[in-house]
Amino acid sequence: MQNLKYSGESKSLNRILLLLANLIVASIVFYFMGAKHTNIGFHADDYGFTYNGRYNSLHDIKAIFSNSDMITCAGTMLDKETVEKKNFLETLYRPLVLLIMGTEYKFFGMNAYYFHLVHTTLHTITTLTILNVVTMYSGPLCAIPLSLFWGLHTNLKDYFFWQCYVQNSLETGLLCIMVLFFLLWYRRRWIPTLIGFLVLFFITLLLRETLIVLPVLVGLFVFFEERNLKQVFKSTVLFLIPIAAYMGLRLWAHPFSTSVQCIGIKNFTQNNHSLLQTINLKFFDWVAWFMDMIGLHWLPKGYTLIKLSALVALGIFVVSTWRQNAYKNYLAVLTCGLILLSWPSLLLCHCSRYLYLPTLCFALLIGFLSSNLTQRSKYLFFAVFILYATVQGVVTNQRMQVWVARTHLEQEQIADGIGSPLGVSLYRKLSQ
Repeated sequence: MQNLKYSGESKSLNRILLLLANLIVASIVFYFMGAKHTNIGFHADDYGFTYNGRYNSLHDIKAIFSNSDMITCAGTMLDKETVEKKNFLETLYRPLVLLIMGTEYKFFGMNAYYFHLVHTTLHTITTLTILNVVTMYSGPLCAIPLSLFWGLHTNLKDYFFWQCYVQNSLETGLLCIMVLFFLLWYRRRWIPTLIGFLVLFFITLLLRETLIVLPVLVGLFVFFEERNLKQVFKSTVLFLIPIAAYMGLRLWAHPFSTSVQCIGIKNFTQNNHSLLQTINLKFFDWVAWFMDMIGLHWLPKGYTLIKLSALVALGIFVVSTWRQNAYKNYLAVLTCGLILLSWPSLLLCHCSRYLYLPTLCFALLIGFLSSNLTQRSKYLFFAVFILYATVQGVVTNQRMQVWVARTHLEQEQIADGIGSPLGVSLYRKLSQ
């Protein structure tokens, strides 16, 4: 196969087997993360986002763009209440999240299961992207367990059931397309792919702020490839266009005020502590970030030996495979990516939902590191990671079932008028 020329197993793997691997991985991830949860309901912010994301005209869409702070929209009926607009620095400006949920509402009404299938479909597509990219460089023995590891990762267990987190899966899917567009432009100078890249970058900023660091990653990639700062500038200067457009739109919707502190700074320097005190307090957040990244944070206290063994094994693997690896530039960019894309966890407060993009970098990093393993080592890699992915899947599935049952009960109670008055009002309005 042409696209498997870098793999040691490429001669033994044909297109049918690769297609079969894609079907198996897609079926496992799609079923366990989405299709089986037929009784899933809406939860918490889902009601407010869906209600405030409804639209019937261009005027409604303009209203969404003019006041789409996610914190406000989660607990307010904007067409019934007058609220003070958040400041430019303190808002979570994500109008496309509201538009997406409003569009899903047009098609699916109050059936959360179909919302969840859309979310899961996007997640499955990204899982298959990992499978095929890692197969290209390291072969299927490394790609299959790594894609399942990411697709069933334990950090998904506490937020994947929320329908509003379709923003994560869509952002990540768009990032995969953006990487393809950028490489086509960088290697072949195709202007349409550059335009597509910049347009998608602007769209992702309206979904989440996470990718605001993307120009830094692109600059690092170009620098590692060419060691030329002038070329780095040429490759990243056009990022200013979508960033300026996003900032302008955000400023139009939420004017700037110097009397309000940036939400990031306010969260980082908690309780008026000094910077050093804050860093000391956040040390345990950063430990949790790392353990969540590698999929071990779910283990309770008392499993120190297991955690330590896993960390030692991971360290030995990284050190032994990095030195002789042919893709050191990719490894460096992916390492920087999993740190830079974790800025909400590292600067604000750690939540598992902030690791959707960083764990993608982690899975690809392990995939590229495994490219120079011997055939025998790849069989060992497959056995270890398929076992690890299975454990991840079991833990995630068990926790998902608990949350799904909880959301189902929550929606039934709200439908019967039990619960917060706001939740009951939102449900009744949406059910009309």
